[in-house]
Amino acid sequence: MAGGASYRLVDQGLLDAALVPVVYAGAMLAAAIGALIVGALHDRFGPRVVLTVPVLVAAVPPLAFAATLPAVLQVVAVALMRASSRSHR
Repeated sequence: MAGGASYRLVDQGLLDAALVPVVYAGAMLAAAIGALIVGALHDRFGPRVVLTVPVLVAAVPPLAFAATLPAVLQVVAVALMRASSRSHR
């Protein structure tokens, strides 16, 4: 999905193609932070915490591909997607 969102941002002229690796690196950072947060919450509250991951993942496509959202919010959606998709592993 990060690739699709990046393509869309570049195609619409909202993001320079040279910044795609930077956005991807930021998304990877969000994935690492998300995994640490979910892991800490899992240790404290148990496996129920992992049930929130599908809710986060379901929220991402409307945010990442909404035509009316600014580029900043679409980049945030990509970061959220990476954080939520890696946190359950």
